[in-house]
Amino acid sequence: RAKAMRRAVGRHEQAETAPAPTAEAQAAFPFDLLSGPLPEFRSYRNECLARIERPYLERLMRQADGNIKEACRLSGISRTRLYGMLKDHDMNR
Repeated sequence: RAKAMRRAVGRHEQAETAPAPTAEAQAAFPFDLLSGPLPEFRSYRNECLARIERPYLERLMRQADGNIKEACRLSGISRTRLYGMLKDHDMNR
């Protein structure tokens, strides 16, 4: 439990120093999907996730220098899930 608290505090401290979103990240928000007929929620959600996951994973892997163990530590994502996400986005380490 104490270990989880230290990780949570560390992530909170990192979040406070995170840079502001780039114009590219802001432009990636899928407002365009809401124009016209309302999409099915599941497809809208999947498209939203796809648009935010790839830039996040790219930055994560750069910050971790391609080290999967370090990327998992930084992100709090399990190794299995991280590999799955990288595969979903056709990304290598």
